[in-house]
Amino acid sequence: MKELSTKEIQQMISDIAEGFASIDHKVMELTEVSNDDFTALNNIMKNHHETTYEIAQSTTQIIENIQNLKHNDALLHLRSTTDNIKLALKECATNIKNYMDQVNILNLDFKHLYIPILNFKQNISTLKFLITNLKLNQGLVAQKNQTNTNELIDKLNKKIEEIQAEIPRVAKDVELLKNQFQKAYDKANTINLHFSKAYLQEPEAIDQVITFIEKGIEKTANIKRTLEQKNQHSFQNLNQVITNLQYHDIIRQKIEHIQDTHKNIITELNNLEKEKNIIKKGLEYVNQIPGITEIQAAQLLLTNKEYQSAIENISKKLIETANTLEEVNNLSYSIFNNDNNIEITTQLEENAKNLPGKMKEATTAIMGLVEENEELQKQISNHVNHYENLEAIEHDINAIIKEINKNLSPQNDIKTITGKLITLLNDINDSRSNIGKIINAHQNNQLISLIENINEQKSVIEKQKIEKQKSSEFTEAFKALNNQITKNCKAYKELDSELQNTLENIKYYDFYEHEVEEIINQLNLIYQKIKPLSGDNQHESDLMSAMEKAYTMESQREIHQHKTEDEQQDEKEDDDNLELF
Repeated sequence: MKELSTKEIQQMISDIAEGFASIDHKVMELTEVSNDDFTALNNIMKNHHETTYEIAQSTTQIIENIQNLKHNDALLHLRSTTDNIKLALKECATNIKNYMDQVNILNLDFKHLYIPILNFKQNISTLKFLITNLKLNQGLVAQKNQTNTNELIDKLNKKIEEIQAEIPRVAKDVELLKNQFQKAYDKANTINLHFSKAYLQEPEAIDQVITFIEKGIEKTANIKRTLEQKNQHSFQNLNQVITNLQYHDIIRQKIEHIQDTHKNIITELNNLEKEKNIIKKGLEYVNQIPGITEIQAAQLLLTNKEYQSAIENISKKLIETANTLEEVNNLSYSIFNNDNNIEITTQLEENAKNLPGKMKEATTAIMGLVEENEELQKQISNHVNHYENLEAIEHDINAIIKEINKNLSPQNDIKTITGKLITLLNDINDSRSNIGKIINAHQNNQLISLIENINEQKSVIEKQKIEKQKSSEFTEAFKALNNQITKNCKAYKELDSELQNTLENIKYYDFYEHEVEEIINQLNLIYQKIKPLSGDNQHESDLMSAMEKAYTMESQREIHQHKTEDEQQDEKEDDDNLELF
């Protein structure tokens, strides 16, 4: 060991004191950076707490407001009015389709009228021929009651002329009715096409929006409990953040203890300069410095580890809180599950505005069909009247022929003619009956009842009105809900961005690396000063390695491993110390 002079000892003590003063300054800077980081984390935690509280309150209110929509007068009015209009339109559409089918069936019946009318017309012509023949034969035989019979024959001929005049009217009615049926069918078909393409479009669109909102209301029953749990979880995380932030005081106290030790060493070193026996006292004290330094280094390392653990816990819980807030916002957003809620309300307003005009078009078109059917029924009534005239004349002819038969003698020639008359009379009756069946079917058609139903539904449609004020009230309420959800999403995004920025700007890690390097340099200088005083080179080497290692920051991976092992225990301890600020 080298012999040192008093002056050399004094210089060594001064240099060592300066070294520890420099180390103390580095530790002070480390403390200041630590304070800055914890202050930033404390601020972001306060923002987290405030935003979490606001979003929790907001989502609770949103859920309540959405559930209240179930009994909202405006929504109930929209639902009731739309349902009534849709039901009336659909029933109307069904009746119109049935009307078209019935018109088709009746129109097809006219194909079966041509032959019976022709047969009837021909049978009447044949009757006229037989009557002429009968009159001729009756004159030849000079039968009794000839005068009366001739009068009956003259009367019969007049009836034949009447019925021959009525037959063309019935035939013309067929053509008129065919055209009128076709017009009624075309009118009904046009309305039917518009029902699906135009008239039902507006109420269906309103119904889709209302159904979409009603499904969202139903979702809230399941989402409400989940939201409450997630909001509670967020506050639990924040309570643990508060607990970890409080560790900073403990960490700061430990660093201050290291500083106090350094100051004591500096004070002792400065006091040595006043000692008379400075060489002996100085050497004794200086030889203790490596051991003291090693203890302080270990304490600084432990303090650093606690700091890292606190930062990691705080970061983890803040990130978990941010993630939970995102889940809360996503749940709120999923209630209506639509990126275009503003467009939905705009669509609802537009459809509600257009609905009266469309319904006016529908009722006007229906009224056109009602009027067309009235004209059709008039034509059918005329047709029935002409047929009834035909039938009445045919009955008169039948009665006259029976009277004529009573006056005729049973002579062979006359008998043959009367037999033919009876047969022809039956044919006339059959052909007229065939005409009558079809005409009676037209007279007793279902068109009237169908039109009555259609007209009834038209009245229902005309009575249904969507009140503009109620429609506006509802869309405004829905917009307010959507705006609040959007506001929450914006608040979360701003908070998340602020959190990421804060975490990325934690200065302690890089600063610690730099400061420890500076401390190690100072230790090297101190070591070089005290090295000549040691007689054991191996011990000196081991001591220096231990000092450097103690002051060197552990890797992130090692710290994370320590943290993972102790995490559950740490969280349990944190839960026992939760305290809101």
